[in-house]
Amino acid sequence: MDSGIEKVLINLRTTAVSITYDVKGRYVYASSYDDKSIVRWIYYSEGRGLHRVTFDGLENQVVVNLTARPIGIEIDFVDQRVYWMELETGDLKSALYNGSDVKTVVSTNVKHNNREIGIGDDYVFFTSYNKILKIHKSLGQLPAVVYTGPIQIYGLIFYKEGRQEKLLFSTSTKMKEINLDTGIVKELFNLSKTVYSITYDVKGRYMYASRYVYGSIVRFHYPNDQEVYLETVVNTPRPYSIKFDSENRHLYWTEYTSLRKIKRCITTIVNAPHPLGLTLDTHNRLIYYGEGNALHRVTFDGLENEVLVNQTERPIDIHIDFDDKRVYWMEYETGDLKSALYNGSDVKTVVSTSLTFNSRDIVIVNDYVYYTSSRNILKIHKSSGQMPTVVHTEPKQIFGLFVLYTRRVPLGNIRIEESEETYVITYEKASKLLL
Repeated sequence: MDSGIEKVLINLRTTAVSITYDVKGRYVYASSYDDKSIVRWIYYSEGRGLHRVTFDGLENQVVVNLTARPIGIEIDFVDQRVYWMELETGDLKSALYNGSDVKTVVSTNVKHNNREIGIGDDYVFFTSYNKILKIHKSLGQLPAVVYTGPIQIYGLIFYKEGRQEKLLFSTSTKMKEINLDTGIVKELFNLSKTVYSITYDVKGRYMYASRYVYGSIVRFHYPNDQEVYLETVVNTPRPYSIKFDSENRHLYWTEYTSLRKIKRCITTIVNAPHPLGLTLDTHNRLIYYGEGNALHRVTFDGLENEVLVNQTERPIDIHIDFDDKRVYWMEYETGDLKSALYNGSDVKTVVSTSLTFNSRDIVIVNDYVYYTSSRNILKIHKSSGQMPTVVHTEPKQIFGLFVLYTRRVPLGNIRIEESEETYVITYEKASKLLL
């Protein structure tokens, strides 16, 4: 995705400034800027999927009624508490998940200049104007200054890998990291404009940053010893607070506008200059796609990408035959329908249509492959050396193809008979349903 497939989760009556996500409890916590409260939305998992309750904006549950606006929110999974920073008072507070047992961790007395917080083991890190401080989660402790910079600090992330602990933070111009063991500060890149919030994708190993003025959310690989390259994943008005759900590959953000919305988008799985055909193997959580003159396979999380077939002419459509464990594809430039085993071996040409740039979609039904070729829908037996049969002819080119059918399924002495085949055809800007 260039800009992300985004969904409006809920329309708020007030502006949501900051949000965070509870991976285990499947809750999204959000600060309601004008109402001075923290509200939450419930998400639940079903199998491998992430589900959400449909909201009409009237089902909000207030967790904590506050005296000031919460600007930064984090969840402590160990102690099962929610932490937040109050903008007007500079107080760092916490409560149990249900909003009870509200405690003030520390009163900084710095009004309107405290921003993000991060939780690392037994400590809470927080920004206070141009400083980053840490304080023990137990009450009655005094904060210690970790870093002091020349200008105000906004975004903050606690990063830990093995024994290495770092703090990443953003200012009005730069993004930096602090090695908490050595105290060494390293500049990651120049932002040129203020980044109010940053978040980290643990599984994908990406750092995300909201560019408020530019109206975009960018990401880059982290950790990374090479030169940092920013990739824009979302273009949206005035993104403020961002959080990433690594378990379900979702990016959440608030928009500090009069529309008052929290949004979510699906992340980019793989970057490909000119991807064409695409199909999913949901059984093994794999994606097959065509890129240039190659057939690729990538895992759902985007971490494992391999070339299966390297000498093919732009696969325009791809389908998986789960019965014979083969991948079928149509070559755009030659019109050849081909197949191979899952690992890319045993490549076979099922049929050569000789129609260059005019053969498109394919569908596998039992022992046959249906495909479009210019104005025709044809079917051919999967075994090699067979002749295709014309199923239907249209006056104009056919592009999309879908075959709806019912298998014969024996249920004791009962047999469900196969229904009539249905072909859904799309061409130009029109569509037809043929029975």
